[in-house]
Amino acid sequence: MQEDNPTQSWLNRVRHDLVKRVLWSARDCRATDQTPLPGGLITQCINDEGQLVTPWECWRALREEAPAGLYLVEFEHALKHSLEAATHDDLASVLTLEPAFERLCNQAK
Repeated sequence: MQEDNPTQSWLNRVRHDLVKRVLWSARDCRATDQTPLPGGLITQCINDEGQLVTPWECWRALREEAPAGLYLVEFEHALKHSLEAATHDDLASVLTLEPAFERLCNQAK
């Protein structure tokens, strides 16, 4: 199996450790055409020590390890917007993290 480059490895971690967790409930609601339960879009992540942390804390740790050359401001803004939207059960706004992450990934291509 071919080793990923450092940027791709980091993006895979962001996808797995952060994006998937933030979007899990929102994607389920979208797929089943259901309205989220109150507070149902708020999630937690797991850090490298196996402890529950907020998605923002997870992002801060990942951001410290980000490879040089990626423009993170847009994604970070989208994450902040998505997390705030989750507190208001705003499904559509939470899901805006998906295209923001795809744009981040496209920088590595």
